[in-house]
Amino acid sequence: MDPGNGRSVAVARDLAGARSYYAVKLMHQGIQAMMSRHVWVALISVTFAVLACRTAGVQDGAADSQKGRELFEDMGCSAWHVEAAGKIAPPLAGLFGARVSRIGGETILADEAYIREAILLPQQKVVMGYDPVMPTYDGRIGEEQLAALVEYITSLGEDG
Repeated sequence: MDPGNGRSVAVARDLAGARSYYAVKLMHQGIQAMMSRHVWVALISVTFAVLACRTAGVQDGAADSQKGRELFEDMGCSAWHVEAAGKIAPPLAGLFGARVSRIGGETILADEAYIREAILLPQQKVVMGYDPVMPTYDGRIGEEQLAALVEYITSLGEDG
């Protein structure tokens, strides 16, 4: 890469934790450069930026899932949403992608939107067979915390 153009520094920052926006910007710059005489420099820049996007995405997802798990435990959710808790709150293992029967007879898909809404406004998403005892978290947790919790819950398999 051309050390004077700043691309290698920006990509290094992307790999160090910045969002993949910068990598996409680098890809655009790489394509523009490809149209000029710097074909090989651009090709290397674009390839490196694509790899940076993929790597950042995997690392961010794993980090969010870990943050979500920590929040889940710190907020006391793990005491309620397990089989051992009895019929207090539904277990969350295997929830993501499953069909959920709600009070009132409606059956809906437990996708990310459902999980978000069930955390923020649980009284509107009560699962059949359970009482509406979960407190609302609307206004009590930030968007980053909510995203981490959703990431964690979607990562739970059949075994939790």
